[in-house]
Amino acid sequence: MKKIVGIIAAVAMAASVFAVDFSAGFQLKGNLFSYSDDGVKALDLNTGNSKDDKPFIFSVNGDRAGGQLKLFTNEAVTANDAVEFDAQALNIWFKPFDGLRIDLGNSDFGLNCEQITWWRGKLYGTDDWGFKATYNKDAFEVALFLSAKNAPFFANTVTIAGDNAYKAAYDAALAGITDPTEAQINAAKAAGDAAKALALAAGDKESLMGEMALKLGYNADFGNISAIFDATSKFDVLKFGAGYKGSFGASSIFADVLFTKAAANGLGFDVDYKYSADALTIELYAGIIAGDISNFSDTMIVPLMAKVNYSLNGGALYAKFVSNDVTHTDVKVDGYKATEIEAGYDGNLGAIAYNVALNYNMGDKVFAVPFWVRLSF
Repeated sequence: MKKIVGIIAAVAMAASVFAVDFSAGFQLKGNLFSYSDDGVKALDLNTGNSKDDKPFIFSVNGDRAGGQLKLFTNEAVTANDAVEFDAQALNIWFKPFDGLRIDLGNSDFGLNCEQITWWRGKLYGTDDWGFKATYNKDAFEVALFLSAKNAPFFANTVTIAGDNAYKAAYDAALAGITDPTEAQINAAKAAGDAAKALALAAGDKESLMGEMALKLGYNADFGNISAIFDATSKFDVLKFGAGYKGSFGASSIFADVLFTKAAANGLGFDVDYKYSADALTIELYAGIIAGDISNFSDTMIVPLMAKVNYSLNGGALYAKFVSNDVTHTDVKVDGYKATEIEAGYDGNLGAIAYNVALNYNMGDKVFAVPFWVRLSF
């Protein structure tokens, strides 16, 4: 905690000395009420925030340099468990000269993403720890990203095998548990440590690259065209993708395609359409993603999302449908909620933003009244 306080104090001092913009904020999130097969819960505060939940954020930005620090927990602990900010996402950027920007730390890198959830609907995207260089010249943009998956960029197979073994054992120990207790989490950690020790003892120390990604972009009157190339480890997993995004009056659209060359070759395509007129906004997102082209029908998932938003003075009413796979509404994809229906209100009171909604999760068969409150200053 002392280190975190020191970082924040240094950021604040830099803001005053170099006359840059300083901002900060934090968020509380949970359920006012929920009903499931496990019974009824009320005033259930979710302390297991991730990077995307914006629990605590501190930002400094100037003309030539800036940075951002996020503090969050990385475990799904809830109301009665202690909150430990054991994970951080840090990014520092600077511009050595016009047109070139260097990012160190957690950096966003990817193709297009929908604005219904702002993170789930995309074919390719990463927010890993690494090094990114972006160069802009007229309408062209070139970006190179070296990611280490939160490890040294040139790691060895022992380190990676150990981390993978830990994650597999940890996930297996908590499989099917939606609200783990502290004892269950500690048991999962112990299982992960044991699996990692075995992997480290059996592995060979062969040098292995983390991940390298290259993105090319071109902005024109008709829209933005982008292409990506991604390679991991010894180029045993390759990704090739391309995307388009453009606006036409009150409408905007994007479409992406991604091919993955690996032990099983994958293929994905998604499209997003957004219409805005006065206070009304409608957005539709759909995709088709197959993990194995040779077995397309059995490995295919079909994400589908839709949102209607109507702006009011001081907020907005909305209704949305989000499914990671509309062909299997009761199955989770990558641990996310399978399919959910939600209607709610987004409001603003000065520096305070808040949300309250009615939500039904078809996968877990849970009806809830979620909320969040976010303060920015």
